[in-house]
Amino acid sequence: MNKFFVKDCPENISIFEWISKTARYQEAIDDIENQNNFDDLVDIPHSLNINDITTMTKQVIDEFGVKGWQTTKGESKSYGGLSLVYNPDLSDDIDPNQNTLGTRKNNPAQFFYDSTEKFNSVRNTYFDSYGFRKLSPCVSTSSLNDFISDFDLSLTRSRIAVLDASYYDKTGEDFLWHRDETVFENVRINIPIETDENFMFQIENKSSIHLRVGKIYTWNTNIPHRVYSTMKTNTKRIHIVLGFSPWVDYHEDEDAFIINEFFGKMHPIEIITKGFAHPRIGHS
Repeated sequence: MNKFFVKDCPENISIFEWISKTARYQEAIDDIENQNNFDDLVDIPHSLNINDITTMTKQVIDEFGVKGWQTTKGESKSYGGLSLVYNPDLSDDIDPNQNTLGTRKNNPAQFFYDSTEKFNSVRNTYFDSYGFRKLSPCVSTSSLNDFISDFDLSLTRSRIAVLDASYYDKTGEDFLWHRDETVFENVRINIPIETDENFMFQIENKSSIHLRVGKIYTWNTNIPHRVYSTMKTNTKRIHIVLGFSPWVDYHEDEDAFIINEFFGKMHPIEIITKGFAHPRIGHS
């Protein structure tokens, strides 16, 4: 089975879990994963015009505002942004432009991927990554749509991420650690738009570093990691965080996912670094 219609997905599991079990993903993952680790941050060569992307991003923020990250404690003032994709069937009643910014059903410490104890089923929740398959209004009605449409992989859980250092609280640093989906489900590209050296990034068991404007990064986001400010300042860190389904393509006209040519043949991070995600990112 190579085509998966969203309407056929069982209600008790996520879309990715359904595809994974049906298409025997794990066997394919095991073969690829044994060849590559990709445990370190990867600085990807590119020829994008970051100034143009910055202008687009700030125009979108000006028009739609910054939405806060959601937890049982309400919306965060220190971290938020705009969701670039949304799930039209999401169980939470959330603005499409805020769809991927947490959930009111988890507390701040429950955002390690698969912290699903609050849900009888993960289908159509924050943890159903492939449910986030439609472009949010902040993309579809803005110039960001032109940039996003140049990618050759299908967009999934993605956002403009904003960290506001004016709300710095050292006591909150621990919950900034989090772990995302396996890259075989969602491989990410991180594009710094606005930042300063107060903002740091850290992968578990590695030294903190500053991610610089002008660079584009990727890494294994399934390894615990965090971003944080080192002190209280009146500055913000704005990054575009793009997530892609590496081994399946989404076809909106059919509301279906179809296995693509990379399945079982190329590591998701290699798809990015070898230039198959975008003609101006990576190299062949």
